[in-house]
Amino acid sequence: MKHPFTAACLALLIALPASAQVYKTTDENGRVIYTDRPTERAEEVELRETNRAPAFDTPQRADNPTDNQAELPPYRVRITGPQPGTTLTPGERDLVVNFEANRPLTPGLRFQLLSNGSPLGRSTTGNSITVPEIERGEHRLTVIIYDQNDRILAESGAMSIYVHRTVAPKPSPRGG
Repeated sequence: MKHPFTAACLALLIALPASAQVYKTTDENGRVIYTDRPTERAEEVELRETNRAPAFDTPQRADNPTDNQAELPPYRVRITGPQPGTTLTPGERDLVVNFEANRPLTPGLRFQLLSNGSPLGRSTTGNSITVPEIERGEHRLTVIIYDQNDRILAESGAMSIYVHRTVAPKPSPRGG
């Protein structure tokens, strides 16, 4: 701070009780000084009334957090990408599935991507799952939200995507 003395004086001024008298003077170097002690060159400073607002009632928080959860809507989840019927070509190695829930997950809840009813990729609290080197074929995708006890709280609608991979030709039998 460029003027630590001025800052200290202002802090003192703020800390003074509203009924205290404040005086302003300038020293030989031209610095303004605020004090509660009058000097021969000091002038009295008239302080404005401090801003005040009346207190207001705040709503009571529930002591039991599960009481609030009963009021929340049930979870819903939907897949936002890729689009149904998407085909991954041989050059596209990874599948990225994006999804969203109707409200943020509470601690302990996770998303899981399923392909044909089996987990695919790692569960997450984020809004996407990347599956590296996804196998070829049809994948009927759904996303679930589950809790710490592996209870399913929500499941998206199913959608199909198709993965094409290059197949190496089989070697021809030797002989004949």
